[in-house]
Amino acid sequence: MKVFCRHLYILLVLFGSGAYAGDNVRTTKRLGVVASLFTEPFPSFLGLNLNYNLIDFMRLSVGFGNISYSDTTLNISATTVGGDVKLFIPRTSISPFGSIGYTLISGTRTGTGKISTLGNVTPGQSVVTFGAGLDYQSRSGFNIGIEFKANSGDSSFIPGGYIGYFF
Repeated sequence: MKVFCRHLYILLVLFGSGAYAGDNVRTTKRLGVVASLFTEPFPSFLGLNLNYNLIDFMRLSVGFGNISYSDTTLNISATTVGGDVKLFIPRTSISPFGSIGYTLISGTRTGTGKISTLGNVTPGQSVVTFGAGLDYQSRSGFNIGIEFKANSGDSSFIPGGYIGYFF
C-alpha cells in the first residue's frame, strides 16, 4: 500500500497543480475515455468507458466490459454493458465520490460456485451497483481513480481502479 501511495503521489505531482481547481477542471475537460479494472461497468474484469462531466460535481459513464473465468467447478464467459453516475465535491481536481450504476450481464455460465473477486455473477441478470472511491482529474485531462464497488445482490465491496484521459 505504501508503494501504491507513493506512485499515486508522483502521478499527482507530475500531472496536476494542486487539489483545488478554481477554474473547474471537470468542466474544462468534459469528455473522457477510460479503461477500468473491476469497476466500470461492474462486475467486469476489464472495461472500456466513455465518460462525460455533466457539471463540476457529476460524471456520467457508459461502457462495456468482459468477464472470463474458468476453474474446475465454474466457467463464465460474459459481456457487461452498463451506466454509472458519480458525485464529487465541486471545484476540486481530486475528490472522494459516491456512485450508483446499472449493469446488464449477458453470456454463459456453467457449473456452481462464485468468483471470489466478483461475487455471484450470473449471465442474463441485471444488477444495481453502489460504489465509493477517490478520483483525480488534472488540468491536462489525465484521470485516475480507485473505487470500491458492490452490487445489490452481494454485500462485499470489491476494489478496482481506472485510468483515462479527458478532452
